[in-house]
Amino acid sequence: MVRLNIKRELHASSGPFQLVIDLSFEKGSFTSITGPSGSGKTSLLRMISGLMRPDDGSILYDGEVWFDKHDRIDVSTKKRKVGFLFQDYALFPNMTVLQNLKYAAGKENEEFIDELVEVMDIEGFLEKNPNLLSGGQQQRVALARALVRKPKLLLLDEPLSALDAYNREKIQFYLKKAYKKYNLTVLMVTHNAPEIIRLSDVVIKLENGKIAKQGTIRDFFYKAEDNNNYLNAEVIKKHITDKQYCLTLLIGDQIIEVKVSDTEFQNVEEAAKVKIQVNEKLEFKTVY
Repeated sequence: MVRLNIKRELHASSGPFQLVIDLSFEKGSFTSITGPSGSGKTSLLRMISGLMRPDDGSILYDGEVWFDKHDRIDVSTKKRKVGFLFQDYALFPNMTVLQNLKYAAGKENEEFIDELVEVMDIEGFLEKNPNLLSGGQQQRVALARALVRKPKLLLLDEPLSALDAYNREKIQFYLKKAYKKYNLTVLMVTHNAPEIIRLSDVVIKLENGKIAKQGTIRDFFYKAEDNNNYLNAEVIKKHITDKQYCLTLLIGDQIIEVKVSDTEFQNVEEAAKVKIQVNEKLEFKTVY
């Protein structure tokens, strides 16, 4: 169990506000945090990691106290064993991919590199410098580097937002693969609805420093009239990208994009009512 009960005064473009978080989530869970810019999402990750100190409260991981204002406990970032993955890959440009991994691993985890290289499918460019890799390749390396110290908790701050749709989906696959293989506890900041649906167990919405909503995918995306298998949606736009047939759908107040077959693309019209099955593939079903 991860237990957060923290307060911190923050400053946004609209002025100062209080981040007040009282939250618990299970070990081995994948939790997504969404909400408007300036609501405290990144600051929350920084406080969990130890990069920012709360003004008050406590942070516990599996009974281990990482921060407690009253008892003057503030465990260093390194000792918290937290992994990070951000939009900025933060790889050392003057080192090869392998050197980046070895630097992050340290001697105690160097034997783990070979396994991660295989899991992340990065064998082909270990001797290359990061600036010679595509954005998707760099982010796979960054994910491997975040995992190489065997973190107790993986923190992701919009790590895929700079990638195109193809690479975003590909990295989601590797992230899900690592999450399941290593039984990770993951906390991810994202605004991307398909990403939330594909990866998350729990979703938290922050607004102005407070938890405005918390629940499962069903709580966030289903309406009362939806049945157990599908979400009601409306087609906003049809388009073809990189020879892929795509539909932009409105689900509640969320806009998402899904890939469909040629037949489905031809048979559905804009403004049509459709249904989408909520699973990792976001399988599309038309309602006739």
